[in-house]
Amino acid sequence: MTRPRRTAVVAALAALLVGLSGCTTEPEPVPTPVPMPTHASTPLGAKWVWSDFDRIKPALGELTGGHTYVEVVLCDVQPSRGEFDWSTPDSFVQRARGIGVGSLVKLRTGRCWATPGTAKFARGQGVTESTLPRDMDVYTDFVQRAVRRYAALGVTEFAVENEVNSPSFWDGTPQDYAVLARAAARAVHAADPDAVVVDGAVSSAGAGYALVASLLAAGRDAEALSTYRTYYARRFGTREGDAAIDDVSTVAGLRAELARPGPSSMVRFTDAIDGLFREGVFQVRQVHFYEPWQALPAMLAFVRARTPEGVPLELWELGIYDEDRSPAAGERTAEVVKSTVIALGAGVRKVLWLPFLDNPDGRQGQNLHGLLTASGDVRGAFSAFALVSRAAADDAPVAGVRRAGLAGATFGSTRPTVVAWATGGSVRVPTVPGATGEVLDGDTTVGATSPAATTVTGQPVLITTTTGPASALEEITQ
Repeated sequence: MTRPRRTAVVAALAALLVGLSGCTTEPEPVPTPVPMPTHASTPLGAKWVWSDFDRIKPALGELTGGHTYVEVVLCDVQPSRGEFDWSTPDSFVQRARGIGVGSLVKLRTGRCWATPGTAKFARGQGVTESTLPRDMDVYTDFVQRAVRRYAALGVTEFAVENEVNSPSFWDGTPQDYAVLARAAARAVHAADPDAVVVDGAVSSAGAGYALVASLLAAGRDAEALSTYRTYYARRFGTREGDAAIDDVSTVAGLRAELARPGPSSMVRFTDAIDGLFREGVFQVRQVHFYEPWQALPAMLAFVRARTPEGVPLELWELGIYDEDRSPAAGERTAEVVKSTVIALGAGVRKVLWLPFLDNPDGRQGQNLHGLLTASGDVRGAFSAFALVSRAAADDAPVAGVRRAGLAGATFGSTRPTVVAWATGGSVRVPTVPGATGEVLDGDTTVGATSPAATTVTGQPVLITTTTGPASALEEITQ
């Protein structure tokens, strides 16, 4: 009688310990992947609100072959210890697959039983900031389960958190984030050695401080001041307290601005992420950018210089922040095209526009410019973005335009294409026999063709030739 009773007690204790730890080495069954339609790949993609999916689905068809991103949050998929519900992120990844769009995953902890403290920044649909978990074994188990599950659905890239410099996304220090990132990377590679670990990025509003601080450190004071005023031109006066971004007119004022707790924290988080890249924790660098397009080349050059050679850059969030909703559709279309083409021309591997659909109720920021109107109507900006997507399809070689007075990029696809604009005034360009083109403005539509432009202004033009190789466009671009 004694031995069976002892055996039963040991078994009960073992079961209890497994439940308390929340960890298991037993792989969960994964969902059967929804078939993806055959398509050409594209580096362009977008982020949308999933409640809008059905009404924007026809427009999303233009981005087939691209990517979106999905957040997978420990506190959402594991509402209590040992209880898992993956249905929401499963649905997002599968529905994206159904229209030929791949998913990138952001792994976040959120705030709940698995973390200390209570939420300080609760947003819609239960979204909160993240922090270090109480038990790193619980976190490791979550990451490994998520990676096994979504790798089976075609996901290859997993980011650790989101905009960790922002208190509304991360409640912790740069050192805390480093602890989490290292643990996440080990767990990701243990679950899938071929998976790629991506950093959580610094917010667009925060990254500018690090860029300007680097210019000051290099003794480029005048450039630092000019860059700051260009980068943050649309942010001045839009925030209060320590989050305020103040206009300054002198280098001394700029140094004082950077010395404030908020800006200096942004620089420290950027430095911490740089260090994690040097350690080899991350294999892809993520960039977020919502500022005037004129500041994008400097930001990409700054990030590239601080990233190890061979590590690709990806813009998981590209958009336009502007509280002024009055600019004409043509002006907004030009900005969408210029920022997208600048990124591709600089070698950025993926570019996701956020938000896809205007959302004036603020679900993704009421001051961000969508490619579609709030009611789902197609804008010229969307059509222009789709045309650039087609030009860049199937890993088309991309090169910068080198002709004096022009900027843009060439795409050496099966339909060689150039997207270009004048950097000042207008530029006459040669006629290319058999080429067609379109001015990319507020009236742009997919499928429209006309003779290629011979005069290029600040409004971007797209010129395509179907009768010859990419070299046929060299007279325009060189």
